[in-house]
Amino acid sequence: GAPCRRTIFLASLDARLIALDAATGAPCTPFGNAGTVDLRPGLRIPPAFTEEYEETSPPAVVNGLVIVGSGVSDNGRTDAGSGEVRAFDARTGALRWTWHPVPQDPADPAYRSWENPNAHRTGAANTWSVIATDPARDLVFVPTSSPSPDYYGGERLGDNRYGNSIVALRARTGAVAWYFQTVHHDLWDFDNASPPSLVTLRRDSREIPVVLQGTKTGMLFVLNRETGVPVFPVEERPVPASDVPGERASPTQPFSALRLSPHRLSADDAWGLPPADRAWCRDRMAGLRNEGIFTPPSLKGTLVVPSNIGGAHWGGVAFDPERQIVVVPVNRVAAVVQLIPREELDSARARQRRGERVDGDWE
Repeated sequence: GAPCRRTIFLASLDARLIALDAATGAPCTPFGNAGTVDLRPGLRIPPAFTEEYEETSPPAVVNGLVIVGSGVSDNGRTDAGSGEVRAFDARTGALRWTWHPVPQDPADPAYRSWENPNAHRTGAANTWSVIATDPARDLVFVPTSSPSPDYYGGERLGDNRYGNSIVALRARTGAVAWYFQTVHHDLWDFDNASPPSLVTLRRDSREIPVVLQGTKTGMLFVLNRETGVPVFPVEERPVPASDVPGERASPTQPFSALRLSPHRLSADDAWGLPPADRAWCRDRMAGLRNEGIFTPPSLKGTLVVPSNIGGAHWGGVAFDPERQIVVVPVNRVAAVVQLIPREELDSARARQRRGERVDGDWE
């Protein structure tokens, strides 16, 4: 009968962590400030404006802790609001640990994968999707997103490890148990948007605890839950290089043996009801850089397949443990990404201020 013996935790869009008595709905006053913890103060990089930092998924509760990620606005600046994952005491709201997806400790092996003087000031790489937990193994599985900004990584060269990854953290301490990066040096907004699914796989008369992760790249990764080692083959394959000054795309990317959606779209695939529509679409596609998945953004425009919505749909996967079947909804929508040189943009804005017409898809 004690107040808040059973507690409901919720994370609000305006970045508050709230504890409520499940029986009455009253705030749990011993938690934080009269039942609420404000999640914006204390960040490594404070948000530049209110909407830059939000909560878009429910908190995870494991072994006496409440764990939250964050939603950080895309493409505003290189040093966007930081995306650390934090754990709070479930009774008092006191901060217990913080994990930085952009490594801050030079002793961390992932630290060296962030190059350039200001790379460790990069923002985002946040976990805005749903966090999964394995209380028995004291593990928390966080699906991280792309570092800021999405489509240009010249200020954060290197693999940018922990970004675009499935990271298993120790629930008690926040220490990294293992990680698996699904995209190196993301230039396509290929966040891990789907929640990790924790299931038991039967294979060769063995039961294997695994993490299923469908990705925007249109692939399904099956990882051993205790080690992060892929259960089904993953191959590092060469991918196209960037032709943008100051950029250096990763020379390889991980390809799972389990592909979910197309990785290439040619001008011959263009479709439209009247012939004029098909011809327009073919001509538009023919003028873009288009070498299949992981073709980097370019100054003339790049056809991105899959696009930033995927690939695997953001809602995650369904798993039938009896039949050992995974069901994954997918998207097949392509996108065009074009980078605009700063001087060209500044010139266009100046012309607009003078009342002159500015042509271009990006005006």
